[in-house]
Amino acid sequence: MTAKPAPLLADRAYAEIKQRINTLFYLPGQYLNQAAISAGLGLGRTPVHQALKRLEQDGLVGIVPRRGVIIQANPIARIIEVLDARWVVEGEIARQAAGRATAADIAGLERMLASDGARPGTGHGGAVIDAFIEADRAFHARIAALSGNAVLEEVVRGLHERSTRQWYPTLWQTIDHSRTGRQHRAVVAALAAGDGAAACQAMRAHLDDLRARLRLLAAAETARR
Repeated sequence: MTAKPAPLLADRAYAEIKQRINTLFYLPGQYLNQAAISAGLGLGRTPVHQALKRLEQDGLVGIVPRRGVIIQANPIARIIEVLDARWVVEGEIARQAAGRATAADIAGLERMLASDGARPGTGHGGAVIDAFIEADRAFHARIAALSGNAVLEEVVRGLHERSTRQWYPTLWQTIDHSRTGRQHRAVVAALAAGDGAAACQAMRAHLDDLRARLRLLAAAETARR
């Protein structure tokens, strides 16, 4: 057997470390040792070092001389900034998708929503949040794909990734399956009608609602300090 090329190992290290950051396996503010990360991943130090340099450029970690690697905090204010960007991008994505979605596409979205509706409506367990995040991401990703705009699809994928790790400590305080389901159905109804303006408005109303809930959470945290 031949050894895997270093770039492939670096890509694997990058993906696995990023996943651990996003799911709070590594906590914001936590200092890590590169040797310990390598041992935990079963990878050599070179690909891990290369991955950490990429993650530093992404703003997910900081490399501190003589102290190691720190997992960067991502306050609610930063998530709201991401939502601001999503508001612009995903509104346009929904508008474009309305002009391209076929009856089969709409039926597929409706099946997704029906499947989501069968999930538990309440609960604070990690499995509930995992399921909610995955279903929500799949819904938004599908609409992005229906837009037919690969550039916008790539942009929104990156925005979702940037906000994922903050959903874990905050989402249990804002999660509302029924509310989100109603908003998603409003988007699908506009897509089914081929109404780009209404689809854009419904998507942005959905993101406005989430942004408002996060702002209330941020205000409550500030008041407790």
